[in-house]
Amino acid sequence: MRQVINQRGFTLIEIIVTLVLMMIIMAVVGVGFTNSSPTAKLRAATRELAATMRYLKNMAQLKGQEQLLTVDMDNGLITYNNKTRPLPKGVSVSVNDPDEGELTRGKWTVTFYAEGGSTGGEIKLFSQKLSFLVTIDPVVGSIISK
Repeated sequence: MRQVINQRGFTLIEIIVTLVLMMIIMAVVGVGFTNSSPTAKLRAATRELAATMRYLKNMAQLKGQEQLLTVDMDNGLITYNNKTRPLPKGVSVSVNDPDEGELTRGKWTVTFYAEGGSTGGEIKLFSQKLSFLVTIDPVVGSIISK
């Protein structure tokens, strides 16, 4: 006499498919959450600004001509090479000019010279609880973000 065993459980394929679907869902949710975070937007804006200034410094040296970056504090815009980039919503900007001190309104321009230097200054990007500072060295034109 044969005994019939009622087997219950999942096959290996079913388990693998379930795990893959869970990983995809977690990845999509994680990326969406990170990109919507105000802190992530502020960090990304700071990195982009610092990278843009490094690019302008290098272009000034390569082309042998001055490169300008203008910060419009009233409208939250960064302009260079006839391109205008808005700052993300919720991100504000102020400037610490070496000659004029702290500026919170109007437009401010930093110049990168062909010799490698710049006019210098500090650009502060901030939101309600957090701020980052991008410092431009006037002697060698190096860009430091913190």
